[in-house]
Order: sequence, then C-alpha cells, then structure tokens
Amino acid sequence: MGFFVNFLYFHILLTISWGQCPSGSEYIQPLEACLIFYNHANNYEAAEKICGIYGGNLTSIHSAFESNLAAVYMAKDFNSLQAYIGLKRINNQWQWIDGSTANYFKWGSDQPTVGDCAVLHSDWLIWLSVDCNTPFPFICKLADVVERCAAGWSFYERTNQCYHIGHNKSFEDAETYCGSFGGHLASVHDSVENEFIFQLAYKATCVREVDVWVAGTTLLGGRYNKAADAVVWSDGSASNYRHEVCMNAGDGGPVLLSAYPATCGGVCADGTWSISGYPIKTVYPSFVCKAPAYSDEFH
Repeated sequence: MGFFVNFLYFHILLTISWGQCPSGSEYIQPLEACLIFYNHANNYEAAEKICGIYGGNLTSIHSAFESNLAAVYMAKDFNSLQAYIGLKRINNQWQWIDGSTANYFKWGSDQPTVGDCAVLHSDWLIWLSVDCNTPFPFICKLADVVERCAAGWSFYERTNQCYHIGHNKSFEDAETYCGSFGGHLASVHDSVENEFIFQLAYKATCVREVDVWVAGTTLLGGRYNKAADAVVWSDGSASNYRHEVCMNAGDGGPVLLSAYPATCGGVCADGTWSISGYPIKTVYPSFVCKAPAYSDEFH
C-alpha cells in the first residue's frame, strides 16, 4: 500500500485521541464518527445485529479516502484481510444498510460476482462480493455519540445504563468496586442484554487465567437461590430472566458468563451461564459492572 498507507498511519496518530467514543470504539476524525473494528468473525446478519447493540450499523463508505482509511485500521486491528462493510444487494441493487445513499463503489476487477454482501480487502484496497452467511470480522459505524458514561465505560441505549469490564476480583470485591461508581455487578434481564455483555467481555484466546478459569469467564451480579430456583441480583432488580445454564454447582453460587468460544473446550461457551460452586472469595478473570447513565440534566 506504499506511501498512501504511511501517510494514513501518520494521520491516525494525529487524530486518534480526538472525540468521545464508547469503550472499544475509535474516533476517526476525518469521518467525524466512532468506528468499532470487531475482530470476532460473524455472518452479515449477526454482525449488523452486534453493531445495532452499540447504536450503529455496519459501516457505509462514500469515498476512496474513507475506504482506504478503513483498510489501514483493519491492518492495525484485524487478523483477517477481509471485513464486512454495510453494503448489501437488495432487489438487485447495492444499498447501504444504514440507509445512506450508495454514491461510491470500489469493486475489484470482475466484481461484484456471486453473493449479496460485501467485504473490504485491506491489502488490495478493494471491495469483494461474498456470501452473506460466511463469517468475517466487521466494521461498525456508530451514530452521533453523547457522553453518557465515565471513561472506560460503555453506554447501552436500550437499557440507558453504562457497563464496565474489570478484572481479577472476587464477587464481594467486584461488587464493592462497582459500587464506588454508583453501580453494582451487572444484572441481566433478557437475551439481548446478555449478548451485549458477552460482546464486551469476549476473549478468544482460551488461555487459563487466575487458576483454572478460561479468559473471558465473567462474573455477573447474580447468585443462585435454590429454594426459589431463581437468580437473585445484587442490584435488587427483578429475577425475571435466566439465560441457558450450562452447569449448576449449587445454592448461593455466583453467576458466571462464558464470554469465550466453544473451541476453548468444556461444556460452557458462547454466552451461556454457569453457577459457580467455588468459595465466595474466589477470584475470577473478569467481572462486569452496570451503573445508570448520566442524565440529560447532567450535561
């Protein structure tokens, strides 16, 4: 990619610190937008759903500069050379999933061919049409961002709450830490919120951290009450949802979210819950806090 890539890397160094973006995203000043470069491969539909959880869409691109800039960030952040963008063939017309006008294309030679979705190739600086069911990393572009959370926390519009991933604490110590920010260990009230937290906490490495625990093993704010056959949340919220439980070690145990892939082995993976049977002072690799977002009046 030569001189152009070197120029863009220099431009990134000048611009990456500007703007307010949710944790895990990057402010791209020339685009005046926050982008997420998501390295966990998903099919097109799942990728767009994940972008929606963050309040955005798979990214649209409207110039050669935008396309090449995205490619440079891909080379920096991705293991793969290809990533989904928001272009999709609908009724034989290529359209951006965010509804913006499709006024620029950067197809490679003899493209598009089969397949109704598109990926950006970071090495060739071109777009390729692909089968929408093929998993690729992907790029999200977020809507205009209003600062709702403390630095290092992620705002989730659907719940109007802020979330933070911390590390290496017991249930009690993690709850105390979350409380120092006006929150609690996270309660979960439906599958969509569970997916949001799973994406925040996800680790693909499968390494063992803190004794026996796989990286991505994440404390939630619930403890299992055997008599009621329910999860009791530390924030006092309703016990109105329980996700798929892959393993239940007994009464009083904290709820662990399995934020790692099935390739790590064992019976738990991909967002399932387990009820730990270890002592309450056991230290776990990760935990997630949940706290109310800043109000409009705060701003």
